This record gives sequence, structure tokens and C-alpha cells, in this order.
Amino acid sequence: MRKLLPLVFLAILLAQAFSQPTIPRHVNPEQLKPPIPDPAILTAIYEELSKGFLAENFSGVNIAALSLLNLSAPSDVKFMLDRFHSLVQQEGVFLNYSRTSLEIAKQLALQGNITEALAYLENASLYLARANITYLSLADAARTIKGRLNAEPSSLTLSLAKLIATYFQRLSETGQLLKAKLTRTNLTLSITPTTAWVGSSVHAYGYLLTDKGEPLSFKNIILILDGKQVAEAITNEEGYYSSELQVPYTYVEKIYAYAIYLPTGNDTYSYKPTTSSNVTVNLLFTRPSINLSIYPNVALPGDEIKLNVSIDAPITTLDIYAFGECFQANTINGSASLAISIPVNVTEGTYMIIASSPANGTIAPASANATVTVRKLTLIVSQLQVPTLLPPLPSTINACLSFEKEPIPYTVEVSIPSASVYVAKNSTDSCVQIEITPGILTPTGTLEGTITIQPLDPRYKPAQAKFQASSFNIILSLIALALVLATLSVYIKTARRKQVLKEKPAVKPAQPIPAPEQPQVEVVEIPQELVEAGDPVVREYFKAVKLVESATGIKMKPSHTISEYLYEASSHLGRAAEMFKEISRLAEDRIYGDMEVNVNQLKALVMMLENALGQKL
Repeated sequence: MRKLLPLVFLAILLAQAFSQPTIPRHVNPEQLKPPIPDPAILTAIYEELSKGFLAENFSGVNIAALSLLNLSAPSDVKFMLDRFHSLVQQEGVFLNYSRTSLEIAKQLALQGNITEALAYLENASLYLARANITYLSLADAARTIKGRLNAEPSSLTLSLAKLIATYFQRLSETGQLLKAKLTRTNLTLSITPTTAWVGSSVHAYGYLLTDKGEPLSFKNIILILDGKQVAEAITNEEGYYSSELQVPYTYVEKIYAYAIYLPTGNDTYSYKPTTSSNVTVNLLFTRPSINLSIYPNVALPGDEIKLNVSIDAPITTLDIYAFGECFQANTINGSASLAISIPVNVTEGTYMIIASSPANGTIAPASANATVTVRKLTLIVSQLQVPTLLPPLPSTINACLSFEKEPIPYTVEVSIPSASVYVAKNSTDSCVQIEITPGILTPTGTLEGTITIQPLDPRYKPAQAKFQASSFNIILSLIALALVLATLSVYIKTARRKQVLKEKPAVKPAQPIPAPEQPQVEVVEIPQELVEAGDPVVREYFKAVKLVESATGIKMKPSHTISEYLYEASSHLGRAAEMFKEISRLAEDRIYGDMEVNVNQLKALVMMLENALGQKL
């Protein structure tokens, strides 16, 4: 992971250095071209990639190469850079596969597995050939970049050439290893004694021989004990080796030892590596017994508890772990006592306390545990009196409390929906009065509320009680009543006006004015009170009626309302029907609704109707 850090940092630097520039204001994005990458920065990047290849850090190289494919540059330059960086990424993949195949092939060859070793060696040859072909294209692309951008990728191409040559050398060595006839070897190991105290020494010895029993002299033997290399030995002329091994301070029943022979130098092409059989070493140590007792085992926050510990080993100091802290207890004649205060901020529950002794030579570590239960005193809302709330007038809630022990200071909080939260001052009384002022928008009805008692003594638990309160909001009720009365008044007034207009007697219609070549029509009389008032809206409406009667031959009867006459005449007016409909609506607004009407608009509509019908007044 540490090898990846420089190239990962390089990838982040690339993203920042070559990201798409911010488009300035008032500039057409289609006309804005990205800048050409700085050649000095590109040269530094290629040098870092060169170091990554030489260190065989192919994962980091791959990350950096993929980041380079996101560079921002003009289209022609970007095509050239992307080709080069894509070849770099591809070269890293081929070289990584080559290295892996070579390593596996070598291990299989040393084990004598010739068939599988040859298969991996063939894969390595194939990937190296691909890497060599890719290198030729990459070197050509590097020359183009140097000539076009003046960036220097030569360090990268040299490193790749060196690495390819190194892998071809490994390929040749592994091929020679496969051709060599490796001699099988046998390695033995014995331990004396096989049962030992921790920290003591044991004697390890054995022989390194060929499969024909011939001794291998002056060979290096590695000795492993409990999974760790603990010693090395050299065989003598008879293939014999020996060494003293230090038994680790590992407090388990048994550990294992074995020896390894790994050929080096010219021996790599002569002998096969070998490993001895495992030898069991039984360990001896003393594990002390610890007893732990706690009094009391049920306590309140802030109370003090006493721990008594005994141990049957010469241990002078014990570690006590309680409530997330570590305490020290000194022993006298194998006994220790310690007083601990329970933190005041702990919650209720059962807590484990551990007493442990450290390892000391042949004495193994030991521990014992016990539990203590932390509880809190109860606080109960025994009585609660809630009056009817009359927002926004203040009200008083009476609450009485029951304490498990002596009364303690507390605060009271009352919460009501659609209202604010109210908090009483600190109190120690068994009964308390809380004055609240509901908000002006508190609705009328039954409200669900909550009263919370928060004790200031950490030994007590908070108490909570729910209640129902009846609310009658005077202001909102008066506003609602006023709205109902106003609506009812408007409705009655409108209904009376319509009734009066319907009950008025119809006046005799005026004599029609003879017109040449026009059919005789009967004109409906205008109501007397409207004539006397000289209402211009009424005048204009009856002008329109005369036009419609002349055009359709349908007379307006005294019993007709405006809507009824509109209904009878509309189907005969064609495209002029919408104009007469709008004129009738304006007339109704004035006559029945007593509303102001734009007379000029009405006159314009009558003129349009006259033109549409081809009639003259």
C-alpha cells in the first residue's frame, strides 16, 4: 500500500492540473478551446511513472495512466496524448502478467512440477512478446510527443526497456532451471527436551541429506518456532546442524517447530528446497487464580463500591477495568481492596468489572470478572390537574410528585401541540403550579399534552406523564362566527334583490318605429324606474335587443328574463351569438347585481353586434 501512495498522489495532481478550465462569463463555450498541457509537468509525470515501473508497482502505474487519459487538451493534441498514455497503461498490464507468470513458474520448477512450470513459462513468454511489440509503438509515440509538445518521456521509455530486458533474463534463468536435474533433499529436525518452561532454551538438531542419503555440507538451515524465524544453522561435513532455541513467552499448551532448506547461488540449479516435519514443543507455565467480589452489587450513580481481590501468585499489582477506566490495585499477601465511585452520568444497566494480572516470566496472565447493577431512583407524577385552556389567556396546571427518597430539585416542562413549550423554575416542593399561556393559534378542542419532570439529582430517573386538556379559543371562535354572519348577510341581501326584480310589474311596450323595408317588431317596454333613472347600461341593452329582434324576428316578451331571451335568440344569431351573450351578461350584472359596468365597453359591443347582424337602429 505504501508503494501506491506516490502514484495515487500523482493521479490526484493530474486531475487538478489538467481538469477542464472554468468557462469565463460572456464566452461561448463552443468557441473556448482547452489549453495545451505544460511540457514541464508532463515530463515530471513521466519521470514518476518511470520510477513506478522500475519498482514494479504496476497497480499504481495503472491508476496514474488511467488518470492521464482524462487530460484536457485541444482535439489534435489530445488524440496524440491519449494514444501514448493508453499504450503506457497497456504496457503495465502485460509486464504485470509477465512478472506473475515468471514467479509462479520458478516456484513450480523448484518443486519439480515441470509440466505446470512449462505452462506458466509459456504464458510469460507470450506476455513478454506482447510487451515488446507494445514498446515499439510506445517509443514511436514518445518521439511524436517530444517533437510536438517538447515534453521529455525518455526516462519512461528507458525504464520500460530495462524492465523488459530484466524479465527476459528471468525467463532465461527459469528455462535453465527447468532443464536442470534437481536432486531431491531430505531435512530432519529433533527437539530436546520436547517439554519446556516458557523462557527456557531447547536444543534443535538434524541432518540435511540427498534422497540417496548423501550428506549436504555447509548449507544454510532456517529454524522456525511458533511461526517465527528464531535461528539459522550451517550443516557440517556430515550434513548435521544444531542450534539452541529460546522458547517464547507464549502461554499456550503447545507450539510447533520446523526447519527449512532453501538453495541459493549455484545450489538453485542443483538441489530442491525442502522442509522438515513439524515437531511439537509442550509449554510449561503457571496460571494464577483470581477471585473478585463487589459490595454492594446494586448501587446508584455517584455511589461508592468496594472491590476485594485475591490472587494465589506473587503479583504485586493488579489492573482493574471498570466503567471505561483502568485502576491500579496493590496486593499485600495476595489480597487487594479498592474503592471506586460510580460515574454520575452512567445509564441504568449491568456493568462488568474485570481484575487482571499481567504476565511475569513463567506466570501467565489471568483475570476474573464480576458485575454491578446501576439503578436510578424513581420519580412519579402522582396527581395532575389540568384546567380548561382559554387561549390566549394564561392557565395554571397543578402537579404533585412522589419521590422514592427525599425530595430533590427538579425542573418541570410542559409541552402542548400548536403551542409553545413552557418550563417552570427549579423546585423542591412535592406539588408545583405551572402557569402557561397557550398560543393565540391554539385550536379549540381536546389537546394531547405532556409534562416532563427532569431531576437535577443524577440518582433519579426523569418522569413523564401525558394528559388531555380541553381548549376553547375565544378569539378564533369570534372570528369564525363573524365570518359566518357576514356570509349569511350577503346571501340574504342577494336573494331579496333577485326576488324584488322578479316581482316588479311589466310595463307596456313602446310602439315600434317604422323603418323602410324592415319587418315590424314589437319593442319591449323598459321598466319605468330604470327609464326615469336614465341608466345608460339599460339603454344600450335594449338597443341590442332591437337589433336581435330585427335580425331574428324573435320578440322579447314582457315575461322574458334576460337569460331566457338570450337562450331563445342565440341559436339564430350565428357568430353574433357570443357578442349578444356578453351584452346580456353585462346587463344582468347591472340590473340584478347592482354592479358597476363599463358603458364604453358595452357600447362597443352593441356596435359590433350591429355590424355582425347587418342591422341599423
